[in-house]
Amino acid sequence: MSGSGARERIRVWWNPCAGRGAARALAERALNEALSRGHDAALLPSDCSRAVETTAEEVTAEAIDRLVVVGGDGTVHHAIQVAARTSLVVGVVPAGTGNDLARALGLETAPGTAIDRALGPSAAIDLLRIDDRYGATVATLGFSVAVNQRAEIARWPRGPAKYTAAALHELANLRRYSLTLHLDGRRLEVSPNLLAFANTSIFGGGMKIAPGARPDDGRMEMVVVGPASRTTMLRLLPEVRTGRHVQHAAVHVYRGTRVTIESDESHQIRADGEIVGSTPTEIELVPAALQLAAYPLTS
Repeated sequence: MSGSGARERIRVWWNPCAGRGAARALAERALNEALSRGHDAALLPSDCSRAVETTAEEVTAEAIDRLVVVGGDGTVHHAIQVAARTSLVVGVVPAGTGNDLARALGLETAPGTAIDRALGPSAAIDLLRIDDRYGATVATLGFSVAVNQRAEIARWPRGPAKYTAAALHELANLRRYSLTLHLDGRRLEVSPNLLAFANTSIFGGGMKIAPGARPDDGRMEMVVVGPASRTTMLRLLPEVRTGRHVQHAAVHVYRGTRVTIESDESHQIRADGEIVGSTPTEIELVPAALQLAAYPLTS
């Protein structure tokens, strides 16, 4: 675990589109707190149309010690592309819609506490790697991707509830996906409605898709949901909130470190809610790939 006593070069990276504009105030508060602690701190320029890659290049060029990310899972996702497999510490101040990483790690707190933790000690967590991109929470394909796409364009309801509304809407289009999986050398022929590869337990605005997943145990949980009927999926949806769905006969959980996905069709894969690739592909668990502030929690 690394500490925060020494003077650090810190940049605060915020998403102006997150939290209905609340991210800016949180970013300025985080900046002022970092400055009050004697750090070399500044805000990174941000706007809704700014290319993430350009900001990432600035972060890399400045050789900073810590990146405080104010936003949701998508903003954090882009930050870890810069920080993965480096000594750069990432601190998270949740200000998005889902905040699934923060939920899974217990980082979703009052703003003052979140900022304090984002500037505090850090420890290594695992990441998922899909092709040349990294994911911190859950990589997924199938029904969950369709739900994510639907939620992105939804204007109502706001907040995490829009994922539930999107899931109910997409049930009418429920389909199965014929896949061949090679999990650590084990061959599996599956036809799921939803397939998730979990580094943490939560995705989709608070759904506990993989209740046993931990981001520091060197393995991922692969959750195969289906094949199931629309009626069964409808019954499973509320169970995912608590993780009880894994007890259902239509749900199977496997654990491993590397999986190859083969498919006749190309299917989109998302991680942290962001598009990261498509099948066929390989997903690998990369141990201790990210230095994350305030993890593990001491309380």
